[in-house]
Amino acid sequence: MLITLDGFRWQELFRGASEELILTEPENEKASSEKFRYREKLMPFMWGVIASEGFIAGNQDCGSIVRVQNRFGFSYPGYNELLTGKRDLRIHSNRKKWNPNRNVLEVINSEEQYKGKVSVHSTWDAMPYIINAKRSKIKVYSSQQDEHKRKERKGLFTNDSLTYVSALASLKKNESKVVYISFDATDEKAHRAEYGNYLEAANRIDTYIESLWVYCQSDSNYKDKTTFLITTDHGRGYSKKWSEHGLLVSGSKNIWLAGIGPAVIKAGEMENEKPIYQNQIAAALLNVLGIKKKLPKTAGKSPKRLLSAR
Repeated sequence: MLITLDGFRWQELFRGASEELILTEPENEKASSEKFRYREKLMPFMWGVIASEGFIAGNQDCGSIVRVQNRFGFSYPGYNELLTGKRDLRIHSNRKKWNPNRNVLEVINSEEQYKGKVSVHSTWDAMPYIINAKRSKIKVYSSQQDEHKRKERKGLFTNDSLTYVSALASLKKNESKVVYISFDATDEKAHRAEYGNYLEAANRIDTYIESLWVYCQSDSNYKDKTTFLITTDHGRGYSKKWSEHGLLVSGSKNIWLAGIGPAVIKAGEMENEKPIYQNQIAAALLNVLGIKKKLPKTAGKSPKRLLSAR
């Protein structure tokens, strides 16, 4: 299972809520931000379980670097790099156009044991284009394309929650062996400069990840056979530019990576490691599944030191 939190900064993941940014919140919203001062409160599953049973990389305060290789530092180029293992200067906007690059999910779906068993559950309605569902024939659900369900339920569901429900339902039906889940609310709230809501979104996604992990450990189809890789598509700016990202915003290329499950090492919070790059994650997915097929020559090589030697 690959999971992304769109535009979620390494600073909050590893440091908790920023004192400086809490102070920029309106008085009536500061309390919401203040409760997440500590990272264990913000992401309790990440720090209570993944940190003890898996690994978390990208804490620059401890000399751990995870970086984007594409020059742009925003979503479509980031997801393209993440899923294809290579940079592409043709991918320079977030416009909904069919991705010309074959992605790792297509490679996996071409394997007999995984054919028809790969699914994508996304909030952002550009994801079917990034995956190129038309060409790849991979099942892609987008909750932004399904907003009428939220209206029917009188606003009780956010788009991210519909994404989570879709992924969980797919698991319960045993429809998928490889699942990619792309959450979006962290980026949406950040662009609005709603710091407290950005933190709330991250905290809520942490509970979704926990629920998915608990379910997998309770079902014999997945128990002790399932690995989660969790990351983001891009970073964000520093200080007052925290809500921004892109080519001209310093910090946009700084991301993070976490993993838990039998295919990854049990290293906790990583320190003073060689840098890991976003373009290596696609190859890591193939290694996790034991697939020998290769990505394009320009794709990054798998960071093998993160994988279990089992």
